[in-house]
Amino acid sequence: MSRSSAKGQTEPLAALVAVAAVCLALSLYAGLVAERFSQPSGPNAQPVLERVVDDIAPDGVAAPERLDAIEETTTRRNVSLAVANSSWTVGPTPPPDANTARRPVPVDRAPGRVTAGRLRVSVW
Repeated sequence: MSRSSAKGQTEPLAALVAVAAVCLALSLYAGLVAERFSQPSGPNAQPVLERVVDDIAPDGVAAPERLDAIEETTTRRNVSLAVANSSWTVGPTPPPDANTARRPVPVDRAPGRVTAGRLRVSVW
């Protein structure tokens, strides 16, 4: 009986290339699936938060009285500014599934008196 070393075998380099191609394909597929299903279903609150900060804190310090002057958009939103024991809100009460973004902002409480505050924007 003769033995043939070529029967049923593959070159090691070709096998490694095939395994690498399969791994790459699975990685790309998993990445695309994760990206597709991780996107929020409604509007994104982060860009709205940035626009609101530009409106109420053009000089870097938020003023509660500027909340009423926020530009109107077609997106339903709620804007809240909170400082220690005070808070100001503009807009309807957001539903529980609203997309929300938060950011710390300095707030002008009185002439020469700036305190730390928290701005929250909810969109739906």
